[in-house]
Amino acid sequence: MNFCCEDMTEAIQRQNNPEPYDLPEVLMYDPVERLYGYYLTQKKVINDSLIRPIYYCPFCGAKLPTWLAGENDEYDIELEKVLGNEGYKALFYEDPENGWCLDRSKTPKEFQTDEWWIKRGL
Repeated sequence: MNFCCEDMTEAIQRQNNPEPYDLPEVLMYDPVERLYGYYLTQKKVINDSLIRPIYYCPFCGAKLPTWLAGENDEYDIELEKVLGNEGYKALFYEDPENGWCLDRSKTPKEFQTDEWWIKRGL
């Protein structure tokens, strides 16, 4: 995956392979939702309360691609188009701490990677 600059590439690689680095990872990238953000805690949970999205690269200042599960929520819209309303609703479970959560492992394979948005030209 190509990122906007070498520093961002290194920061994202640190997320995926932290051992060769002395510093804890701070930045994160979720290819499924095309979400760039930073962790608010040591936990690695993609949850609005633990990760804050960023919209510009902190290293070079480039505008980052749009988060696909943010305001416009293209992820959920496309998923519901594929599965229909009832199939889409069946993907959710209630978590006592986080409320209703999507079980990504039950989504079609293309929605478990960046394939879904690349295929649609988003």
